[in-house]
Amino acid sequence: MLKELSNFTQSLDADLKEIGAEPREGLHIVLSLEELPDGEFGLWNDLKR
Repeated sequence: MLKELSNFTQSLDADLKEIGAEPREGLHIVLSLEELPDGEFGLWNDLKR
């Protein structure tokens, strides 16, 4: 699923990508994406790893 999301965001026009470039008021979550030794990807937030 992450691969599909990545491909989708890469295929967007630059003008469309700029629309969401400025953060808006609300909750913001910071995630970390790390490639694991087996080739899979791990996704973590700052609270739990």
